[in-house]
Amino acid sequence: MPSKPLKECAKVGCYALTKDRYCDKHEIVADDNKRENDKEYNARRDEKYTTFYKSKEWRTVRSIVFKRDLGLCQIHLKEHNQLVSGSIVHHLVELRDGQKGWELRVEPSNLQTVCQACHNKIHSK
Repeated sequence: MPSKPLKECAKVGCYALTKDRYCDKHEIVADDNKRENDKEYNARRDEKYTTFYKSKEWRTVRSIVFKRDLGLCQIHLKEHNQLVSGSIVHHLVELRDGQKGWELRVEPSNLQTVCQACHNKIHSK
């Protein structure tokens, strides 16, 4: 089976060819930027939620849901009949939705795998 063709690095102005999103030179910068963005996001988030998202309980249920959904975006699958890779496990009833949201935080039926684009659409409403 032939390997995937190489593509240009996603860093603007870099024309290096790579199999991944970024070339080796810019992959480290992208990781650092993501870590920095995560820090800023977590600084704005309530400590209760930050602690939850870092917990073993969340990592375990997230893994279970991700495997259940076969790593596919459930919105693309149901609404568009498309197979799109998902990267986020999303709460249908948000944690911030009072007591009910908090009670359902690790309930698999309240969770679904979604892609970044669908997650952004959900939270832009």
